[in-house]
Amino acid sequence: MRKSIKYAPFLTLDYIIQEQENKVFDRKLAQVRPADLAELISAFANADASAGLAWGALIALVVTVLYLVARRVITFKTAMNAIPKGFCAMVPAIIIL
Repeated sequence: MRKSIKYAPFLTLDYIIQEQENKVFDRKLAQVRPADLAELISAFANADASAGLAWGALIALVVTVLYLVARRVITFKTAMNAIPKGFCAMVPAIIIL
């Protein structure tokens, strides 16, 4: 027979009032009003995913090339030759999105 795992204590009002804050239990989260989150939620709801992905990919590409060339891991010519190959590898994912 399998022994059941007991989670203690149950979230009662007394427990919430008396429990000290720690890494797991945080009272500050209860102070956030739904109206405070409305602006953040509407920003994500109105975002253009395709534009965000394109800008994110471009910025990541530039930062990565600069980093690898500065560290002399690859040459600038090698990095530029890899861009068309990487684009061809990403075409299926771009089509799906």
